[in-house]
Amino acid sequence: MRSNARTPSMKITPPAKKPSVEKIKSRLVECRRSQRLNFSCLDMMEFPPKFISQANAAGVSNILELDLHSNYISTLPQDLVALQTLRVLKLDHNRFRELPNILFSFLKLQILSVSNNGLKEIDPALGNLVLLRELDVSKNDLTGIPPFYLNMSFLVSLNLAHNRLSFIPDSLGAIRSLQHLDLSSNNLCELPRALQNLEQLVHLDIHGNSVSSLPSTMSHLKMLQKLNCDGNPLQEPERSIYLQGFDNYMGYLRTQHEEEQTIQLSKLRPKAIMEGFQ
Repeated sequence: MRSNARTPSMKITPPAKKPSVEKIKSRLVECRRSQRLNFSCLDMMEFPPKFISQANAAGVSNILELDLHSNYISTLPQDLVALQTLRVLKLDHNRFRELPNILFSFLKLQILSVSNNGLKEIDPALGNLVLLRELDVSKNDLTGIPPFYLNMSFLVSLNLAHNRLSFIPDSLGAIRSLQHLDLSSNNLCELPRALQNLEQLVHLDIHGNSVSSLPSTMSHLKMLQKLNCDGNPLQEPERSIYLQGFDNYMGYLRTQHEEEQTIQLSKLRPKAIMEGFQ
């Protein structure tokens, strides 16, 4: 099987660095106006200690977005539990090997991005964040995904690209609200037929895997507008039809599904006749 397993690009660890008091104060002043706290690209090894006290002293009470991308942080302090108004959390390009426990207390969170960290697994407790709308865990070391999403009825975007996934569970088809699903650059050989249940899906990206054929039931996705299967060893004539464009390919899948149903019915008919004579 062709492997698309990735080795996450890790930044060289710099000397321990803490942002200056002046820099923290200036960002807090900006946050007081915008309700967005930008601590990105500060080469921080850890989150500023006693931050909540500093925020209160600066008159910052409602933080809606916390941006920590492009640092060297591997954990978050427990006092951040006070950030109960948080809607957006960006942890991309850090050193989280697992999701910090404090994360699961941000019950109003709607957007979470943890790409490019080296995550080995996803804690099922992520399912506590039932208001989540967008989740990006791309460019990590995930080999499987637990069904944390079963109660996420608002999730519209899920990015699992550039991991080490070789299997997608049927339960993923239960995310009826999903509109954008990115499974590109993994080690997938097939997709579950249950994806036909993603009735709101608009964009599906599976490029750079080892899929030889898509389930014909994918033709049930009436809202689908964009499908990227590039870089997969699709069998003929499927590959040639895929290269003819989206509409032709979806038409091919519909025809395949109709033929499969006809064959299935023909197998059931003799059995029904025999049962009628008994």
